[in-house]
Amino acid sequence: MSTTIPEAQRFAHITRLAAPGKPLTLAGELPGERVAKGARAGTRVSADDGNNRVQVQLTVKLAEGGEGSVFQTDVAGYVAKIYKRDKLTSDRLEKLRAMIARPIRYKGVCFPEAILYNSANEFVGYLMPEAKGVELSRSVFVPQLLLRKFPRWTRKDTIQLCLTILDKIRYLNDRRVILGDINAANILVVSPTEVYFVDCDSYQIEGYPCPVGTPHFTPPEVSGKDFKTFLRTQEMENFAIATLLFMIMLPGKAPYSAVGGSTPVENIRTGAFAYEGGDDTLPPGRWGFIWNHTTFRVRRAFYETFKRGEPHFAPANRYSAAEWHALFSAYLKSASNMLSNDPMAMDIFPTRRKMKKCKADGCGRRFIPTEENLYIFCDQHLKRPSGATASRSHGYQSTVSASRPIVSASPQTLRCKNPSCRRTFTSSRGRSSEYCDDCWRNVGCRKCGYVAAKWMHDERSGYCRRCYVEVKRLGPKYPTSSGGKVAASSKITASSAAPSSPKSTAPWGAIAGWGIAITLAIIIISALASGGR
Repeated sequence: MSTTIPEAQRFAHITRLAAPGKPLTLAGELPGERVAKGARAGTRVSADDGNNRVQVQLTVKLAEGGEGSVFQTDVAGYVAKIYKRDKLTSDRLEKLRAMIARPIRYKGVCFPEAILYNSANEFVGYLMPEAKGVELSRSVFVPQLLLRKFPRWTRKDTIQLCLTILDKIRYLNDRRVILGDINAANILVVSPTEVYFVDCDSYQIEGYPCPVGTPHFTPPEVSGKDFKTFLRTQEMENFAIATLLFMIMLPGKAPYSAVGGSTPVENIRTGAFAYEGGDDTLPPGRWGFIWNHTTFRVRRAFYETFKRGEPHFAPANRYSAAEWHALFSAYLKSASNMLSNDPMAMDIFPTRRKMKKCKADGCGRRFIPTEENLYIFCDQHLKRPSGATASRSHGYQSTVSASRPIVSASPQTLRCKNPSCRRTFTSSRGRSSEYCDDCWRNVGCRKCGYVAAKWMHDERSGYCRRCYVEVKRLGPKYPTSSGGKVAASSKITASSAAPSSPKSTAPWGAIAGWGIAITLAIIIISALASGGR
């Protein structure tokens, strides 16, 4: 893609750092300096885009940060960033001039478009397109906030979000713009297809480095270095891109999170990646289930990027934004097929392993693997040696072949796999389910009425996927399941995880226990009193 872009639209390829700048001292005023957040400013500045100079009025102060403040302006769709006095330097001004000389006009990229001057014609800031949405760090990267702010999202939406972000990164990288500080605070989300990049003045262009960074997104070859002292390469950018995608798909989970007592930074340096590329070796908890439901090609790409010794771990071999875009495009196209194979395939937070298809002749049913059965055969067609574990290395027992289990042609009596049912039913060879006919009956979600097979709703305590998300978000405020048992893998809150029988609900069980204790105490006291007399 980059080869088709005219050189005039690309920033110069420079490998030497620009000379350090000098502080700029204002003789005139700093516009809006004493204005409180949310208050009106009413100050005018001059905006110069290199060709024209116009007057712009600062209206309302929107935000304030470490470098300066952002103001609404009287120019529709544009806001102004006014730097603090100690952030005004000659190299910052020269960098902005270079940015404006090769304008970036791409929807959602809030690139500087004009330099702002005060009434004394002194540099004070820049004009940029207005951003909307909520930061990744306050939405997608926090599971509870993700469910609250985007309650109807599925994994299709997070895949599409990755594609939208990759489009913008690819556009910038192709023009020799290195974002450098790729992190969750600089990307705002409105929807999976509407995203805004902010703080673009920190991007690296030509000899001007990106002076800031975030440890999780910093590759091992420059870990611990001062970002102001070197120019990032495309290979370093590619590491940050992979990290961002991983933390979107596993919401907020960094690929090198603390494992085995080591810090994330140390894990980055050593390439200690805790996830494997296959289906059966999973980290514990919900992260393992999310990883398991991710398509194999994307999992493999992450694994080969983050695991030392793998093909794409070396900086020169890291995937580019374009290559990731191709992988995630294929992932999105496969979503419908994945859903047909497993109703939980597009859940952002699945509560179990993904279903497998039994490879036994004439079967083909889909089953949920467990720690006791990670084989490619369902329980009906699997016959292990006595005392065997789930490891594939133990092989399969068969009178026909060492690689195939015995498949009976006669009807068999099975127990329904639905934990809320568990009734027995008669199965014949070729039956395509481990669930009884009643559990394949269409029933409605207990909240919205969405119709699906009973066993699918039972996996989520009688709710459809969307309503189940609401249940998890609201917790105890939501009505709990009425009736049968709920599978351990689909419990709604941590407080419901304690084992109990179907009849022993927590409040009445506790009251009954106290009643028995009090009765026994009365009997003992009465006996002692009688003995004393």
